[in-house]
Amino acid sequence: MSTSPNDLIEGDVAEEEEEEERMREASDTAIRRAFREDESRRSAPLTPENAMRVREAMRGVSFAGLAPDWVGQVPEDRWIDQLRRLREPQSAPSTVQN
Repeated sequence: MSTSPNDLIEGDVAEEEEEEERMREASDTAIRRAFREDESRRSAPLTPENAMRVREAMRGVSFAGLAPDWVGQVPEDRWIDQLRRLREPQSAPSTVQN
């Protein structure tokens, strides 16, 4: 049984397509992993030292009386509660008040 030149070309094309698909899958996997790691870093609680550094850095920031766009969309008590929760120690159990 002999192999024709067309069979060799088709085999090469198929191998190249498979390699491209493997590379796409590897790239997609790396992108998904990077997004997960980034989200993990973003949602990780600040250490007390880093929280203090942020507060110190923001202490001198002024918005010249201009409120951010989200102010009208989020009730004040809600974002204040969120800020308070962020400042609580991680080990403190949350309580529900009625």
